[in-house]
Amino acid sequence: MFSRLADLTRHSADILFPHRCAACGKKLFGISERKICENCSGDIIFLRHPICRTCGMELVGDKVREHLCGECLGSSPPYLLARSVVRYSTPVQKLLYGLKYGKDTSVLPGIAEIISHCDMALFDQCDYVFPVPLSQQNLHQHQMTLYLEFENSYEHVL
Repeated sequence: MFSRLADLTRHSADILFPHRCAACGKKLFGISERKICENCSGDIIFLRHPICRTCGMELVGDKVREHLCGECLGSSPPYLLARSVVRYSTPVQKLLYGLKYGKDTSVLPGIAEIISHCDMALFDQCDYVFPVPLSQQNLHQHQMTLYLEFENSYEHVL
């Protein structure tokens, strides 16, 4: 009986205060644990091999070896290695923008949901993982807060 009451309470709360998509804010009805709606999930494109061995952008052609992309061949970037799990599409942009500029840590479960679907082997060569690129000025201001929130949200993924 107690479990039925708990289920009824949870379902009532979902109807009265539905969860919202972390990217677009659309109401997510039901008992799903998803943090991102189906429309936004459909717009998220995961990067696939082959990728540029420096900047990590997708390459067309050889499906096995990783070469340098045209941009990295033309001008070496100021870093040795960069990786991403997805293309920078609208839902991803909204999530990162909310975190970076709005200091909205409520988007972290949505970002964690995206990361949970990717192959973390892409990051084997990386020394550090940063959730968003920060300017030097903002880095000092937000460094500890973002680090702690990021670590708490992703400890089951990493």
